[in-house]
Amino acid sequence: MRDFDTISTEKIKSGSPSQKTYTMFLTKALNNIDHNYYRVTTTNGDIVRERVFCYEFYHQIRLIQKGYSLGTLHPEIDKGGHEIFKDGDQKNPDFIFHTPGGMKGNQVFI
Repeated sequence: MRDFDTISTEKIKSGSPSQKTYTMFLTKALNNIDHNYYRVTTTNGDIVRERVFCYEFYHQIRLIQKGYSLGTLHPEIDKGGHEIFKDGDQKNPDFIFHTPGGMKGNQVFI
């Protein structure tokens, strides 16, 4: 399996899925990704394309998400201009598992 960026988690609230559950779920989704999504063959050779990988990762997550209770999955939630972040410190995670509508429902950011 490829070495991925750190999966960061907040303190998981009582009643929410555990970090172990998220780790097992995300590992399963990653293991379902065909190697062709890690590097794309082009006329200039094989290159890494984040979007190609992320779209397939999202697809694999959605395929198996029904078997888990993990909150709502949203990709590319842009926090630019959000009042709690300082200018230049806006976050834009590729994926977030959360309860929409408030920061307290944030569970996992990727």
